[in-house]
Amino acid sequence: MLLLFVALVANRAAALVVMSAGPVSRRKAIGAAISWSTSVAGSAARAASGDDGSLPDGPLQGDDDIDAKEWEAVGLFLRKLYDEGDDMIFLARNLDSGKKGQAKNLADAFRTSVKKADRPSRDHDRTAFLAAYDDTARFMDTFLELLHDVPDEL
Repeated sequence: MLLLFVALVANRAAALVVMSAGPVSRRKAIGAAISWSTSVAGSAARAASGDDGSLPDGPLQGDDDIDAKEWEAVGLFLRKLYDEGDDMIFLARNLDSGKKGQAKNLADAFRTSVKKADRPSRDHDRTAFLAAYDDTARFMDTFLELLHDVPDEL
């Protein structure tokens, strides 16, 4: 997207430079595009900030409330996250026998913790959801450490 914008700006600047007398180089066209974009686009970016250079009221206040649509998206995310338990079991197949059982237990515990997070997400209970999230993240971290087989010395 940015590259397209730069190309459009460069084309417009090149057209402006072409209108001037004398030979036109790519360097002049790009220089004109950069100066135009910093003068025009930069002022628009500054206009969106607060008077003292801070964020406008909406982002500054940091709305902590999660609306129903976002909670629905959390529920959909949890369903996808539950399927990661299958991926964990698939990855565990290639581990040595000592780690294989531990990895399967972690995958089962991970799925159980994701299931526990679903109820608070449906009830819109932020505190309970974050507690369930912490358990889920802990199981995932432990599983990823189990996959780590490179010595720390390297």
